[in-house]
Amino acid sequence: MRNLNEIPLTEVKGIGEKKAEIFKKLNIQTVEDLFLHIPREYEDRSFVVKIEDIALFKRNTIRGRVKRVTELRPKPKMLITKALFSDETGSIMLIWYNQPYMKNNFRDLSKEYLVSGPVSFSYGELKIENPEMEPCGKEMVSAGIIAPIYDLTKGLTQKSLRKTMHDAIKEYQEDLENFIPEELIQKYQLYDKKKAIREIHFPEKQDNAVVARETLIFEELLLFQISIYLLRENIQKRDGILFHAVPEEEIFLGNLPFALTDSQKRVLQEIKEDLYSEKRMNRLLQGDVGSGKTVIAMILLLICAKNGYQGALMAPTEILAKQHYDNFIKYLDGFSLEIRLLVGSMSAKEKNEVKKGLLDGSVDLVIGTHALIQNDVEMKACGLVVTDEQHRFGVFQRYRLSSKESKPDILVMSATPIPRTLALTMYGDLDISTIDTLPPGRQTIDTYLVSRNQIDRVFRFIEKNVALGRQAYLVCPLILDSENLENVISVETLLQEVKRAFRNYQVGFLHGKMKADEKNQIMEAFQQNKIQILLSTTVIEVGIDVPNATVMAVFNAERFGLAQLHQLRGRVGRGSHKSACILVEGSGNQDSVERLKILTMTNNGLKVAEMDLERRGPGEFLGHRQHGLMEFKVADMMKNTDFLISTRKEAEYILKEDPPLKKPKYKKMKEYVFRKYRQMLGKELLS
Repeated sequence: MRNLNEIPLTEVKGIGEKKAEIFKKLNIQTVEDLFLHIPREYEDRSFVVKIEDIALFKRNTIRGRVKRVTELRPKPKMLITKALFSDETGSIMLIWYNQPYMKNNFRDLSKEYLVSGPVSFSYGELKIENPEMEPCGKEMVSAGIIAPIYDLTKGLTQKSLRKTMHDAIKEYQEDLENFIPEELIQKYQLYDKKKAIREIHFPEKQDNAVVARETLIFEELLLFQISIYLLRENIQKRDGILFHAVPEEEIFLGNLPFALTDSQKRVLQEIKEDLYSEKRMNRLLQGDVGSGKTVIAMILLLICAKNGYQGALMAPTEILAKQHYDNFIKYLDGFSLEIRLLVGSMSAKEKNEVKKGLLDGSVDLVIGTHALIQNDVEMKACGLVVTDEQHRFGVFQRYRLSSKESKPDILVMSATPIPRTLALTMYGDLDISTIDTLPPGRQTIDTYLVSRNQIDRVFRFIEKNVALGRQAYLVCPLILDSENLENVISVETLLQEVKRAFRNYQVGFLHGKMKADEKNQIMEAFQQNKIQILLSTTVIEVGIDVPNATVMAVFNAERFGLAQLHQLRGRVGRGSHKSACILVEGSGNQDSVERLKILTMTNNGLKVAEMDLERRGPGEFLGHRQHGLMEFKVADMMKNTDFLISTRKEAEYILKEDPPLKKPKYKKMKEYVFRKYRQMLGKELLS
């Protein structure tokens, strides 16, 4: 059998280099990629009606013949092609605009067609504009079927994508292999792979598409869970670095302007037990916003450096990396450590200098972004890798540094609180420690829920605060206005309103598409109170510490996951001044209002998570794009939690029954996992 992941799309009938470049924009480069480009919805065009029974202003599918074709040119550069289409009960006009080739398609008026499209009525005429139509036959791809509707890109139409999919399935379906063992297919009432791919794209009935999707979700998550278990086993069987206690730890703790909480002490002890053993540490540190995870990381990296090893802290944004760097320089002053920053916006000369220090061992601690996991970054003796804000990194990204020559301990930190049962399922490769209390004196943030028509009241509240010398964040879900989202306010629109309302104050704005140095300049100006009001998208969700900021106003809060909102709320209340978070609900939907009320009831992130999980499930809490574990083709880690739990259980059983996966029924699964995940993990981590 041919490996579909190695067959380029250009091997599919009708796909040349030019068209392959269009598909590439959808991340489709192989036949496997094409098969896993799953329809987002379906239109049932299988029910054919007579023209006399047509439903106005709805999509209809009709069968008949073209009687005549005419062309009109009502003005320069506009061509209208009209075809009179009839069956035994009546006629309707089919209309195309600026498609001169259409007339030539109807030279044979004896051909019968299936036509599908929304029917309208004007000037005494029934019509379908830009209909989808196909000659009647066995292999229909657009009309007379349950038609798949795909995500597209410029240069690609639904009809052309369906035709490509149809041709590829016809050519390559015999090469599709079952990775799910037969007994699991039976147990969970799934399809075999051939039927799953056929029915997900061209279902005979709607229910078949549901089972096909469930099959592909189950397969993807099962393969992922198998790889996670293999990864965990691989890491655990390797000897770790044996660290020893150092006197500098007590000196550091004595110099801190605060005492560690009991929860921090407990977690620190758990992690040090890993450090001081020959076991290779692979641990998740959970803790709410402001619970003191960073100081734990600082202590551990100090221990690492004073044991003669290098340490690395990786953050998801340059702003957060720079903030960590400044704090490390401040709190580790006097410990004779060479601490360096490595981020993408640095000059090539600056980066090369840091890389040289990492390679020759003169740099003790490095703090950076994804720049740390580039292929040309090598460390002489890496002993500990700490990844901050875990949900922003892929599950495999966190092992990139550890796949170099050294085998460092790994600690990943997350401020996204997840109930332990769900965390164990999501982070199957990690041990888990949780800081479950906040330091004393941490501000309680008052959270208010208001409707969009109360914006004047929100502005008055903000003005009251900035007049006292404080600062405010205003967060929107969009950068620019969207025609498809009428009631959603954007940074673009809000900026104009805010500038009018706050003429006496400096207003800045920030979004993810800005260049890194531009973002840093704006944030530095905000940190220095040169900007009093900062408008932003969720780019400020993590990594900004401005103690003078006392107001967080989130517009269209209903469009965010509760974890995101809890993170945003944690941007204020970092100083000695009373702070508030205002959630502006824009939809008026009662269900959204009830969901957002959860945040007004408690500041405890874990409690928020538990309440929302009880009420709505994990997808609502974590938000659609927030988990970051990996990019799945079919599965959604948050929406498909039931499958996540069941595949975890099955993967556990499979590897208990046959750890090396040598049984014939697991042969294809093993081959696929090793082939796919070696690319992500490197040969060292899946041997």
